[in-house]
Amino acid sequence: MKIVATKIDDFDLTIRNRFISSISTERRSRLEKYRSVNDQIRSIVSELLLRKSVIDYWGIENKYISFYYNEYGKPFFQNYPDFHFNLSHSGEWVTIALDHFPIGVDIEHIVPIDLKLAHHFFSPSEIYQLEKQPIQNRLSYFYKIWTLKESFIKGVGKGFFLSPETFSFDLKLEKIDRHPKNIDTTYWTFKHFFLDSNYVLAIASYNRRPKSIEIISFQKLIKEIDL
Repeated sequence: MKIVATKIDDFDLTIRNRFISSISTERRSRLEKYRSVNDQIRSIVSELLLRKSVIDYWGIENKYISFYYNEYGKPFFQNYPDFHFNLSHSGEWVTIALDHFPIGVDIEHIVPIDLKLAHHFFSPSEIYQLEKQPIQNRLSYFYKIWTLKESFIKGVGKGFFLSPETFSFDLKLEKIDRHPKNIDTTYWTFKHFFLDSNYVLAIASYNRRPKSIEIISFQKLIKEIDL
């Protein structure tokens, strides 16, 4: 298992122009939907970090890295069924998770939101636990639950066909205490990390828990990337 993250410290347009030819045709077409240059750069850096991580971790040459998608939109490597990956980005951070087993990752920038959103996505027990928290802790508690749900949904690979309110987490134990229908959660494990005080990341992994995250500086990434 390998978890890698980088903090983008340069959203200059030259970054976009320099690396846009290094990403997949599919991702380039998606860039057209982004009005913000920052969003385009996040997307580009996500693929650059993924490609570098795959090359370093599995030794696959870049020319053999092709992305395909299942019926729910989860990406995979068509010729490498035992290699799993997932990616997420928010704000300044991009993160990648790779393993030989299914894996999901979600990172969120902790910013003020209307906590009533929980009533649309959380289970009754999660809402109850959220509302029990001291007021100053509720925002971070919300994001911890949210990232766990997102990482699990992404790891299972069924998108929002798996409704987030149909299962719930025991946050103290970082485990599912109400199970979704028709999905065996026996071997799924979960872990939180804080990349800094404003970003929380959750990993949903099959069979084993991650121990650490490798942080790669943005300048090192763009210096060493050779695609």
